[in-house]
Formats: sequence, C-alpha cells, structure tokens
Amino acid sequence: MKPTRFTRAAELPAYVFAEIGERVRRARAEGRVVYDFSLGNPDGDPPEEVQVALRAAARPGHFRYPQANGDRTLREAMARWYRRNYGVDLDPEAEILPVLGSKEGIGHLLLATLGPGDAFLTPSPSYPIHVYGGKMAGAEVVGVGIGPDQSYVENVRRALERARARPKGLLACFPHNPTGVTAADGELEALLEIARERDLFFVHDLAYADMDFGRPRAPSALAVPGARERTVEYFSLSKSYQMPGFRCGFCCGNRELVAALARIKSYLDYGMFEPIQSAARVALDDCVDFPTRMRDRYHARARALCEGLSAAGWSVAMPKGSMFLWARLPPAWTSRGSWAFSRALFDAAGVAVSAGAGFGEGGDGFVRFALVEPEARIGRACLAIAAFLREP
Repeated sequence: MKPTRFTRAAELPAYVFAEIGERVRRARAEGRVVYDFSLGNPDGDPPEEVQVALRAAARPGHFRYPQANGDRTLREAMARWYRRNYGVDLDPEAEILPVLGSKEGIGHLLLATLGPGDAFLTPSPSYPIHVYGGKMAGAEVVGVGIGPDQSYVENVRRALERARARPKGLLACFPHNPTGVTAADGELEALLEIARERDLFFVHDLAYADMDFGRPRAPSALAVPGARERTVEYFSLSKSYQMPGFRCGFCCGNRELVAALARIKSYLDYGMFEPIQSAARVALDDCVDFPTRMRDRYHARARALCEGLSAAGWSVAMPKGSMFLWARLPPAWTSRGSWAFSRALFDAAGVAVSAGAGFGEGGDGFVRFALVEPEARIGRACLAIAAFLREP
C-alpha cells in the first residue's frame, strides 16, 4: 500500500501515555528498577465480592451479545447509587446509560453532539479525551485555564467571548485530572448558570467522585436544582472500586443527551460484557465502604509523595483531590520543559512521570504523578529523585 495520509489520525498528536509506557516496558524487560507514576492505573484488586460475582456470572448462557443500553438491573443499581450518595432520583430507562468507561462515553457523546461550526469549552490542561473528543467531532475546542490559583468560572466567562464559532457545550471535571483541583462551594452552580444563560449543554466528568480529600464525596452537578435540563454527568468504577480493566462507567442525566449517546453507540458497540455488568451491580450495591478506603489510600500517598519530594529539594503543592499530584517543574528545568525533564528523570532515576505538555496548553511547566505506587516505593523513588536533582 502506498504511503497514505489518514487525515483524522494524522491530526492527533502522540498520546501522552504512549511514549513513557513503551520506555517503562523496555526498561523492565532489561531488568531495571522502575518507579512508575505515569498512568493512573490502580495497583490493587477490586473488592472480593466483585471478583466472586464476576467468576459466578462467567458461565454458559452469558456469552451472547448483551443489551446495548445495559441490563436494567445495572441501571437500577446506578440509580440507587445516586439516590444514596446525592439524593438524586434518576429514571433508569431514560436518564442512565452504561458506557465502556467514562473516556469512551465522553468521546462518543461529543461525536454525537458536536460538529463543524460548533465551539466546545473544556479545561486546559486536560485529560486528553476532554479536548480531542471535540476535535475529532470537527468542533472548535476552546481551552479554559484551570489550576489551584485560578477561577475556572471566570476563565469560562472569558473563553466564551473569544470563541470564534458558536459555543454549544461546556465540560468540567472535579476533582480534576491532571491538576487535582476540586470544585469550590457554589462553583458547579455558577457553571450551570453560565450554561443556562448561553444555552450550552454541560458535561461533568465525575470519575473521581470518591477522591475529594476535603469532603466525604465530591459534589454532583446533577444535585443542582434544574441541572437535568442541560447536564449529563459521568461516573466510573475504575478508581472508586479498583476496576479499571472492567471498562465500566455511566452517563447520567439529561434525557436528550443520553439518547444522543445511545443512538451513536448503537452503531459502534454492543454494550458491556454481561459478567462485568453483574460484577458492577455488586460493587455499586454491596461495596459501600470500599471507595472511602481508596480515598484514604490516595490521600496518604499524596502526603508521602509531597513530603518525600520536599525532602529531595522539590517543593510541590498537595492536591485537593483525585489520584494525581500535579508538580511544577524544579526551577532548573523550567526553561527545558516537561518532556525533557520527564525523559531525563526516567533515564537517570528510573522514575516515570507524565509530561505536563501532553495534557495540552498550560501543562508544559508541570509533570503529573499518578499515585499508584505504595508508600514504601514512593520513599525509594523520592531518594532516586533527590540524587537526580543533585546532579549538575
């Protein structure tokens, strides 16, 4: 076949995790000690009840195509989760749709709702699908600055004025990946008021619902009165229940948006493997205390990492939530950028982090640590970082 330019693929940059993942794989194959903070891939197992349910459901009769919109009993379990945690009543038939992880669900929703001539506002820096979902749909994507020292609400107002195309939608993610910022009191209400004023649909990525370090649970946009007129919210079992490989999440809220996603997904996949649905029901209904243990684990790891980096001579701010630490580059590396720093750190110290530049505009002065190494290994990694930083 002659060399061909595949237009849509060619417009996408290399995925932020691809290069460092390959470097980690090669180094481990060579027998090197690697401390891998690059990918937010939980390092433990799901609750035992979930594993038992998965094995029990993987039996003859459960290997056919599932229902594309998920079994009703799974949607009912998600409705109970919202009622228990937020006092929100959702219709399992029209307001809840299982997705193959929030990443897939957000990407396909933006493909279903956006097109050329539309503008979409999303955080910057950002988890890649929050940006490239809109770009793959052909929309103008407008980055909105986010960080510990910024007002996302005020930045949204300014971004609306500079959009060239007609703004159609707005996305928020609290707790935020990669910066660890959480929603301030009244922030979701203010964002929804902007969405109402400008007739925008609103997408809230609540994948880290259980990872707010200052509250028992991060606030839900759907708990704001009137939110369902224009809002969908995504929740994922990946982090709260240590189930990343299951690829199980939910799109919940506005009926019209949920229906648009369901229609486009009906052309693209057959839904979730039935044994995974069975395991997810058990997680949502029976493993109520497990997410709190996960939050406490990530909080303790964040503290250990901040303390270890401080002792290494690298002062970083403690995140308010998520399972990530967003670290400003050491001063000596600021001018060289995050890609150069992350490569040098890995080559010299065996510590893998994600370059902030891979998260878009505003990220290049930072690197992201995923809190997926246990505290003992965090301590050893910080000693390796300290030796690296002492090098001339």
